[in-house]
Amino acid sequence: MNRSRLFFVTAFAVVTALPCLAQGVKPYGDTPGIRIGNEKIEVKPEVAERWRKRVSVSTKTPRNNELSKARVHELAKEFGLFNKTDMNPKLAFTNDDIDYWYNRKFGESGLVLEFSARRLILEQADEQRIAIGDRKVLDQAVQQVIPILQKPAPDPISTTIACAGDTSQELVKQSWDALRNKDYDKALACTDRAIKKWSRQADTQQLKAATGDCNETPKAEDQKQYFTANWALSDIATSWFIRGEVFYEQANWRLAREAYKNVLDKYHCAFTMSREGWFWRTADAAQEKFDEIRLK
Repeated sequence: MNRSRLFFVTAFAVVTALPCLAQGVKPYGDTPGIRIGNEKIEVKPEVAERWRKRVSVSTKTPRNNELSKARVHELAKEFGLFNKTDMNPKLAFTNDDIDYWYNRKFGESGLVLEFSARRLILEQADEQRIAIGDRKVLDQAVQQVIPILQKPAPDPISTTIACAGDTSQELVKQSWDALRNKDYDKALACTDRAIKKWSRQADTQQLKAATGDCNETPKAEDQKQYFTANWALSDIATSWFIRGEVFYEQANWRLAREAYKNVLDKYHCAFTMSREGWFWRTADAAQEKFDEIRLK
């Protein structure tokens, strides 16, 4: 068989096989069913997207993370959780539920996710005529819905996200500013750029720092000396910590744990400088946050 004939046969085989391969692949954006005991609630992609947008708008609104009981009540009312549904009237919120959620001390973004997931499930259960046994069953369903509502991390090198600067220090500053402004996409883009560009230098500086005594916190007046030897170590560890903070505020516990764990596993000798001009050990802060969400 000549080369052109062989190419034609091979190409034909590949093309005709594509439909068969595609049968086992779910299209992008396809949303899995939610198990409710022995039942299954189907969540259409357009429904999931509508709720993702609502969650995104709510979590980008700057608010104090220390929620008052009145704010918890306001959010529950905003998401219609006091309203009795046709299929599951007993799952409507009461004042006891407000006390429960207030005492859990969730940040606003985490509470918005929890409440959004509950409302989505209750609405779809009504539409599909499915009864939910009790609050425990609802809680289990919520844990299936929250990952659907969490916006996936953006393409960090997207040209639509401006992250200017030629030094790791500039990128870290932009990352902190973006985090404070709840511009999570930009914070992730800037930290990703720094990590990809200077991780090798950070690893080298960590190895060198670990050969000596890296337990003593540098003094503010020694910052020039510290950064001369450890600029990449500090900035890359800080970048991972900022990523952890982004995912923490989005209640994306898995990715937050992974980010904090990177600091703990790779950069325990790093120190971050505060806006006020003093140093704190990056790994200590990461450990505190990791322990807080370890079981979430």
